[in-house]
Amino acid sequence: AGNEYGVAEGQSDWIAFLIFLKVLAALSMAASVFILRDIYIKRRHKQKISLTSTCVLTLSVGDFFSTFFVQFMSTWMVPASYPVPFSSGTDASCTVQGFMGYLFYAMSAFSNASLAVAYCLIVRRGWKDGGRDTRLWRRTIFAGTPVGLALAFALIPLFNQAYNYK
Repeated sequence: AGNEYGVAEGQSDWIAFLIFLKVLAALSMAASVFILRDIYIKRRHKQKISLTSTCVLTLSVGDFFSTFFVQFMSTWMVPASYPVPFSSGTDASCTVQGFMGYLFYAMSAFSNASLAVAYCLIVRRGWKDGGRDTRLWRRTIFAGTPVGLALAFALIPLFNQAYNYK
């Protein structure tokens, strides 16, 4: 039983929470876009991108897409056959959401760890963060490792079919 809008009794709080979650997700995605924009502007003005900026770039990409797939899309990608507010997806969309959410959350977490290691090396070992001494191979390792690890860890549940409600 539900009202004229298809909302079952007791689900109005759940719907309010989902709408609030989408608003917070939009704010988080906007913050990530501002960070990405700042790095893009530096690159466009031919400024060298520092090691920490490379780590923050990877972190922001992971944060943007994990927020999009998990908080913003939330229950829209859940199969429509489930009694969840706003569910309008399929098993395939549910799998995509699970994989992408896990991939980008892991990318954010590993990027955060990469940024911590970069700061440690800058402070304790005297690595240069910017300028002419920021080597491309260092930036590639500190940005590529989080992406590679996240992809590896996200593929394991995909092959075990662990991203669905089933």
